[in-house]
Amino acid sequence: MQMLMKTAPEEIQCYHWGDMDYGGIQIFLYNEKNIFPNLIPWKMDVPSYKAALEKEKGIKLCSKKQKKLEALNAGKLEVLKQCILENKMEIEQEMSRSHRQSSYYIHSGKANSITKIDLNQLHLLRQRSFYGILTRIVELTI
Repeated sequence: MQMLMKTAPEEIQCYHWGDMDYGGIQIFLYNEKNIFPNLIPWKMDVPSYKAALEKEKGIKLCSKKQKKLEALNAGKLEVLKQCILENKMEIEQEMSRSHRQSSYYIHSGKANSITKIDLNQLHLLRQRSFYGILTRIVELTI
């Protein structure tokens, strides 16, 4: 990607859309620093964040991530970072899609069962890397 960006015309713009949380900001900063020096955040702004919150798409910000966010220089995403800290909620990009409403289910191959889970449970599974005991997480679109 770095070589591609070095040879691309200057007028080509690169956008990044990611989670509106500590990890999403970190990924943006990494890509901006190492691959796309003129990277532009897309849908990682206060209006998008607030719109997702209004649709109850937020996940409670844990104290560990809050401390990391407070210490982070978020660059172009500093205003978003402050908004996350003020609201103590984070938004995963999958949850902020306004044109779809999703239900999440886990399928356990070991128990051969399917269980509906809410957004907070999905977030915990992702945080704790329980993918090893799950054969898949399926998103069903309503």
